[in-house]
Amino acid sequence: WHGPEQGTTAVSDTNAEKDFSAIRRYCYPEEMTTATETNAGKTTSSAVTTDEPSVVCDVFKRAGDPPTEFIKLIRSYPVSAEYCYAAPPDGSCALSVPLTMAMEEFGDSANYLLVLHLFSNQVRLFDTADLTAEAKRLADYGYISAIETYTTQEGSSTLLSLNVTYDQIRNFPKEENRSYFLWLYDEVN
Repeated sequence: WHGPEQGTTAVSDTNAEKDFSAIRRYCYPEEMTTATETNAGKTTSSAVTTDEPSVVCDVFKRAGDPPTEFIKLIRSYPVSAEYCYAAPPDGSCALSVPLTMAMEEFGDSANYLLVLHLFSNQVRLFDTADLTAEAKRLADYGYISAIETYTTQEGSSTLLSLNVTYDQIRNFPKEENRSYFLWLYDEVN
């Protein structure tokens, strides 16, 4: 994937990973706005649709809260639209539209269960060592993360999941030689 600047075209190459088969729009947490993307090359697309207007969530206790106080854990947010996603440029962090919409609705009244896609030079890093190093780096900033391995018919894959607050998303600690794309957990599972 070739990462666009805001307002430019996203084009997939023929070696695109299956995780990016859904063509969608993205935004950056600093801006909390979305940038419409159009496709000028060979891409695949699918629409995310639902008749359910409500969010799917679990209950999760926030660290430091008394045992009787709980907070929602948002893992999906139904959206009825088609968006374009591409690898963000190094030094940036992009959010999926469902995540952005969930954040607008729930703000800091919920935690968010996410999957982080890690990139370098707009090439996605799948290696367990890279994801583990990133999980350790984020732990130094107080992020709760997990490395998960799952098996499909195509083989095994590893992903980095995060249980984060609204503020942790808005203030995501970026490195200049990496880029990040944050998805709600059920968007990629």
